Amino acid sequence: YFHSKDWQYGYEKLIPEIKKIEKNYSKIIVSNKAPLDQSYMFFLFYLKYPPSSYQIETAESSSGGFRESHKFAKFEFRPINWDNELKDSNVLYIGRPNDFSNKVKIIKTIDYLDNSPAIKIVQGSD
Repeated sequence: YFHSKDWQYGYEKLIPEIKKIEKNYSKIIVSNKAPLDQSYMFFLFYLKYPPSSYQIETAESSSGGFRESHKFAKFEFRPINWDNELKDSNVLYIGRPNDFSNKVKIIKTIDYLDNSPAIKIVQGSD
């Protein structure tokens, strides 16, 4: 309860919400900035994405070593800079509460155990 922010809490609740609506979007951009760092691993796990598919996709786009962004299927994991995003209605954004302006269309907020906002699901159009 007191330290859910430190344990990357929220993915187990987030992924079922994404599964319900992902078909409505051509692209899903997910923040990978702390505390959502390494978010792609949680998506791979909770989506039960086939490891063989991920290995093929990343082999085609990998330059070796550490990468700031990851991609698989329609998911792209990278920092979100809301001022510079295209904000297309076919794009779903998943990020930290401070990744977005106050004028976004919030689809769902996943809260930490103390009820403070952890992750926001936002539609791309303003």
